[in-house]
Amino acid sequence: MLTYPKIVAFDLDGTAWYQWLNGKKFKNLVVPHQKEDNLEYVTHNGQHSVRDKRNHQNNVILATDFPRIITELVMRDVHIAIVSRNTDKALCDRALYYFQAKDPKTKEDRSIIEYIEYDEVKNESKLNHFHRIKGWSGLPYHEMLIFDDLPLNLEVETWEGVTFKLITHKTGITWDDFMSGISEWRGNQRINVPFNSDFRLLDPHPNKMLIGYVGTDIDGAKAYAAGERRPFSKTTRPARWGYGLYVADNPQVAMFFAQWKRDKNISQLRVCKVYARDRDTFKNKLAKVWFWPNPAYMTDNVHSSKQQIASKQLELDKHLQEAFDVKKPYILFSRHNYMPPMGQQEYQLSINPNKRFNEMVIYPQIQDALMYGHVLTLTEARKIHMTGKLPKIQYEHHVKDWNIVVPPATKQDCERRGEHNFFK
Repeated sequence: MLTYPKIVAFDLDGTAWYQWLNGKKFKNLVVPHQKEDNLEYVTHNGQHSVRDKRNHQNNVILATDFPRIITELVMRDVHIAIVSRNTDKALCDRALYYFQAKDPKTKEDRSIIEYIEYDEVKNESKLNHFHRIKGWSGLPYHEMLIFDDLPLNLEVETWEGVTFKLITHKTGITWDDFMSGISEWRGNQRINVPFNSDFRLLDPHPNKMLIGYVGTDIDGAKAYAAGERRPFSKTTRPARWGYGLYVADNPQVAMFFAQWKRDKNISQLRVCKVYARDRDTFKNKLAKVWFWPNPAYMTDNVHSSKQQIASKQLELDKHLQEAFDVKKPYILFSRHNYMPPMGQQEYQLSINPNKRFNEMVIYPQIQDALMYGHVLTLTEARKIHMTGKLPKIQYEHHVKDWNIVVPPATKQDCERRGEHNFFK
């Protein structure tokens, strides 16, 4: 049985319709002080549009497939939301009143505004829009999907777990965009293994699998232990593949990142053993790719704007899908250069300075769906490591077992670095 999100949301300008319904362009009003009363509906060559009665160039044209999409969602009993940063809600609502979609039950056309259950038109972060929708609906973010033409709004996926589908067509959303977004949302659901917090059980996740280690502070550790992502905060710690959980296969690397650029109070530092809640889901239902450090697709979260960071992340997603058929949700593996501070005595590490180390990037939606952490203090981790009971996992040895796609360019990068036959 095909499943659908509980809530599907649409941006307006550039998504539901193309061009910008700009209230500031309404100058010579037919009806003073009521810009929405100066709109009129017109059709031409099968296109549906609304325009300024006095200035016909001030118009928006409905995306051709949008009425069909609305009808499909109504037929599937999906709640429909509008989430737009347009500054004139009354104007947008009037446009949605003029545009129509067929009611699948009565077969009659009705104003699209009548199908809208959550009407969020306000010039503010879409995180705020979705916070209100979640409060009103009582539904979790992972049951929601948004279509939007601005990369910046990827933040609702990054920080809250709403599936985000970018619209790139100048003429707004298409049916193919819609089905692609639904498919991506379904992919996120396929890897969802609910976190079992009942620790009265001998093992709440008996099919779990250790997949690496992460260094963090006490707040991050609490979130990971509860099967949650770390709460967002502005950081000076680089995230070169976008925002996510950066996991090491070497526990000493995790110990380094537990300390690097953090408060030196050792009582606040933690190392988490990172587990997949279900090994079969991790191995067989989740896409994985080992990508070489290509600057064209790497982010600079310290110096870049939110828009630039989101754009880079979406460019990486697009490249991996088009070049290697790796579709979201996916995990990314890469090699990272040795960092000189790793050799400083204060960190108490013995990491080979002549070798790169492995990293695995788990993006937030995958954290929500499949991961959790077992927490150790830094002191505990050091002691256990000395006994040999925190083993190196060596991701390169699991390429076949974990179904990791390794592009030729990645192998060539390893050869150039003297890492011959790295992927055995």
